[in-house]
Amino acid sequence: MMFGLFLVPVTAVIGFSVDGQRAFNNKAQLQNSLDAAVLMAAKEYYADPSLTQSEREDAARQAGSRIFQRNNLEFGLGDTQATVTFQFDEAAGTVDASARSVMKNFFGGVLNRNTTTLGAKAQAAIGGNKKLEIALILDNSTSMFRSNRMNLMREAAVNFTDTLFERYGHEDIKISVVPWATTVNIMAEPIATPDSTPAGGTLPPAYGSRTVPADPAVHPWRYTQNPFTGQPLTRQSDADDLFTPTTWRGCVRAAAGEREVSLTGTVKTPLTDAFPAHDWPLAIVPPKLEPYWYNRPSCSYNCRVTDTTKLRADPWWSGGAANNYQPKSVRAGTRPDYSAQAQYNYYHSNGWTDPNGFIEPCISDPNEFEYLGNGGKVCDYRPTDSGSYNIFPWDRQKAINGPNMNCVSPMLAASANRAQVVNKLKQMYPAPGGTHADIGLMWGLRTLSPRSNWTSFFSYPTDEEPAAWDDEQVIKIAVLLTDGVNVAPGNFEGYYGCTNRTQQSYDVGHPEDHDDSVGCWRHPDIQRLDKTALDNLMLDSCEQMKSQYGIQLYTIAVDINDASAISYLKQCASSESDFYNISSGEIGIAFSSLLTNLVRISK
Repeated sequence: MMFGLFLVPVTAVIGFSVDGQRAFNNKAQLQNSLDAAVLMAAKEYYADPSLTQSEREDAARQAGSRIFQRNNLEFGLGDTQATVTFQFDEAAGTVDASARSVMKNFFGGVLNRNTTTLGAKAQAAIGGNKKLEIALILDNSTSMFRSNRMNLMREAAVNFTDTLFERYGHEDIKISVVPWATTVNIMAEPIATPDSTPAGGTLPPAYGSRTVPADPAVHPWRYTQNPFTGQPLTRQSDADDLFTPTTWRGCVRAAAGEREVSLTGTVKTPLTDAFPAHDWPLAIVPPKLEPYWYNRPSCSYNCRVTDTTKLRADPWWSGGAANNYQPKSVRAGTRPDYSAQAQYNYYHSNGWTDPNGFIEPCISDPNEFEYLGNGGKVCDYRPTDSGSYNIFPWDRQKAINGPNMNCVSPMLAASANRAQVVNKLKQMYPAPGGTHADIGLMWGLRTLSPRSNWTSFFSYPTDEEPAAWDDEQVIKIAVLLTDGVNVAPGNFEGYYGCTNRTQQSYDVGHPEDHDDSVGCWRHPDIQRLDKTALDNLMLDSCEQMKSQYGIQLYTIAVDINDASAISYLKQCASSESDFYNISSGEIGIAFSSLLTNLVRISK
């Protein structure tokens, strides 16, 4: 009798312990199931912004409920009831979920309680409860004209930006924009006050909004040097004089010691966010010179006169890109003196405008918005098999000329102003030259850097500079989109020089150094400039951004058929799921997928 009375409390204690442990385990599993469900619901909710609010909520509920029920069945919790509900806060950009489960107790009769009710709550949002700093590193080479890629990329990036600001707000997000081809434009405008107000307006054509960029935050020419003499610039006019009749648009070449590649293509110095110890040379596209010639007036046979003691610029590059400039206020056929102002010249198929008079300056670069807007002269084009054509509209690859002709639009450092980011994306235009993905990555890293040199260079307002690399409350993200294989420029210099000619340097006082038979500039630190070297530079940039700086790196390959290029871009991504190998028509889908990949549990 006494033993039976003793057994009841012992059984109760055991039963309480067993059912208590089961309740603990089941509640943990319930929370795991709910976390998976709310993540799926949030991803579905953000997946298609074209749907109505009601349609998005219905799709999210269905997706979240499906995951929740599947998990409960898979783990066999023995529940008699399991329910989940979802709520959507459009203003806060969050998806909240709650779950309720009723567990049957094994020892219910002893404890006088047959069931235990369990509950769980979860919330998901883009970025979770962390701030986002995102660098959009976008290929702006002229191949982006093909298959409407420029328009599709711009539209997708604008929608991506708008969605992030709508769901996230300007308090917790910053986005930088880094257009690149074979070089980058450092004429970065001041960072605007954080604001989520939409930009308004429509998306521009492939050639961009054609707006003159805002004045830079700082004077970037202070960090540059004359590319011919290596002397630091002391005035902005020193830079502009080299580009007469237009001005320096803002593109640069590599500084000494910035990047180094051996003869075998090995990267000798890993990428860091250190500020270069030397100035960047201005990125000017020099001319190709040939002996001066003109046609005798009133002549019908053997009319060409050539003077090999004098030089003139040949305006027709192989491949279609054209450059020709001579000094200001010199007579036609006079040997150029590059210590004077350089200037592009008006050219006709039968010789100079006036062999005995002054040469009329001109350029044919459709991206010279300010020059053209001020009535600057446009050079005639060389006739093609189908006749002559104009540089306008700038909607496909064409022969153009000008000292800035491979210069992309200016980059934008990390901004929390929605309209500023969108307008920068609208401003982008394709530029000829080639494809150097590592340059976009390097400058993308710099726009995310908290290093004081860069925050000063980009002139961040107080308390608006990027967060420290080890700030656990911030997720730093880079998105690299490209449609091409890494290719070095052949006939005119990019960031590291060009490949078809071998001259390593030239002097402003010796124009013969520009002759096609002599060579173009190549950076002395880049001992090998080809696909192998550029691929290695790209892979190194990706690895350092991921391993040393903790950046979540997404890569998007658009219409690329080269297996090695695809493989390298896959290696660049933080994981295989962060790599997209798509056609041009899927660019929008890729950016939408990026949004869903950014969804995280917030609480």
